[in-house]
Amino acid sequence: MKIILLVTVFCFLFICANGQTRPLTPPLRFSVEVKDIDVCLGKSIEVITTLKNISKDEVAIDTNPVGSLVVFDRIIYKGGKIIKRSIYSENGAPPSHYRPDVKILRPLESFIKKVTYPLSPKIFVAGSFLRMQTGYDQILTAAQSEAKLWRGTLLSKPVLVRVRKCLE
Repeated sequence: MKIILLVTVFCFLFICANGQTRPLTPPLRFSVEVKDIDVCLGKSIEVITTLKNISKDEVAIDTNPVGSLVVFDRIIYKGGKIIKRSIYSENGAPPSHYRPDVKILRPLESFIKKVTYPLSPKIFVAGSFLRMQTGYDQILTAAQSEAKLWRGTLLSKPVLVRVRKCLE
C-alpha cells in the first residue's frame, strides 16, 4: 500500500512540475520610428519598422507582412476632454497566389522596412490624435514556405501622432 501511495505522489509531483511551463518569449522584437508626429490630413504617416532577432538562434521571417498590421486609436479632444474615440485597424491578409519573401535573421540581426499609412479624410479627422501601433503578423505555415518560419503576431509600442488640416 505504501508503494502505491509513494508512486501516486511521485507521479502527481512529476505531472505538476512538467505541467508548469514558462511563457514563451518571442525570438523577435518589433519597433517603429515615426518620421514626423505632426501629419497633414490627406498625406501619409511615414514609419521605419525594425524587426530584430533577439534570440541566440537564426530565425526565418517573411518580410512581406512587416508593417502590414496597423491599429489606430482615433481620439478627438475638445476643451481638454475626449469627446470621441474609435478604433480603426488594417491587416493586409495575403492573397491566394501569395509568394513569401523569406529572410533568415542571424542573432541580433535586424530587418528594416519603410512603410507609409495614408491618412484619408474618409477615415481620419483633422485636429484629432492617433495612438498608432503597427505590427508583424506572420501567419504562414511550414507548408507555405521552404524555410521554417517563426509564427505569431508582434505589435510595436504605441506612438502618438497629431492629424492637422494643412493648406495646399
